[in-house]
Amino acid sequence: MANENFYDILNISKDASPDEIKKAYREKAKQFHPDKNKAPEAAERFKMISKAHEVLSNPAERRKYDDAKRNGFDYDNDNSSWSRPNMADAKEWFETIFNEFRDDSPFSHEAFTTNMRSNETNNFSAHERSKQQNTTRNREFGRSSFSCGQKRKPDFGPDWSSRFENDHSSPSAKKRPRPETCSNSSSNCSSSLPKDAAIERHLEVSLEEIASGCTRKLKIKRTINDERGCCTQEEKLLEIPIKAGWKAGTKLTYPKHGDKYPGREPADIIFILKDKPHSLFTRDSNNNLLHTANVSLKKALLGVSYCIQGLNGRRHDVNVRDIVHPGYVKRYQGEGLPLPKTPSKRGDLIVTFNIEFPTFLSWDQRRVLSDCLPN
Repeated sequence: MANENFYDILNISKDASPDEIKKAYREKAKQFHPDKNKAPEAAERFKMISKAHEVLSNPAERRKYDDAKRNGFDYDNDNSSWSRPNMADAKEWFETIFNEFRDDSPFSHEAFTTNMRSNETNNFSAHERSKQQNTTRNREFGRSSFSCGQKRKPDFGPDWSSRFENDHSSPSAKKRPRPETCSNSSSNCSSSLPKDAAIERHLEVSLEEIASGCTRKLKIKRTINDERGCCTQEEKLLEIPIKAGWKAGTKLTYPKHGDKYPGREPADIIFILKDKPHSLFTRDSNNNLLHTANVSLKKALLGVSYCIQGLNGRRHDVNVRDIVHPGYVKRYQGEGLPLPKTPSKRGDLIVTFNIEFPTFLSWDQRRVLSDCLPN
């Protein structure tokens, strides 16, 4: 697998975005998952797909992978190390890069020279030679360092040759600090893992719940994907506090509650409040309760007696003795929803009248109305 291109494994381009990598991984993993694909090579292919996703979804590892490929290296996931094919000519290769082969070069050490001579004479595979050379270089260089209990990989970035000279030109050379990646949940480690985009979901709440406040209980499920390619389902019961007067569009964020993938930080889940349709009321941006009263033309002319039952069960008697014209509004102060910043205060109840005109009048009815109504 060391020589197979991770981009080819996922069937993506080298400039693929994190979302494209994630999408390709899901499709390939679903295609070759051993539980669904019984082909003999499916299990091994699934491991290769998981490894490719693990590296390419981590920006730091992806950068190292791209730099190594560009400089003629291969990524050896079995040893978590970097290797160059056909390293029997490594000394000549380093001489070309450094121009001057100094006495303190790691290739002048007897152990490395002996190892290189052995590699030239023995019939090892390219992969085995790479592993042996890497082991020898690590022993001679003494470059093993740990970050949160994890061994750090050599960083072959764009300026790796200058770091090599600075770190190894003399025993007293000052080591240049490098960024570390934390692999556990210790509080001393700061996560640098890429994070999936937040997942937004609407949460419908009734006006009665907004009027008094409540706690909503919601069960969510998420998928846990481990480094072996195994998937498990996890359920969690969330208690979502809804405070009195909260407006539609209010967002409640639950960090890292999304699906888990190796090498990525779970997405946040964001619930956005949305008013549940009510049979009698709507509300405006000022938490006023709005109600439309449909009255006949007869009542509009002769007077309206109307009763509304509020959200808290309280009855509101609407009595209008005036002639009700289209768009007539009657306002009841303090009978609306609580204000979010000052719950002790409330909006108003606003009743708007809609006049229902008859669809048909006989000639006799028209004559009567003509005699009764003013011009």
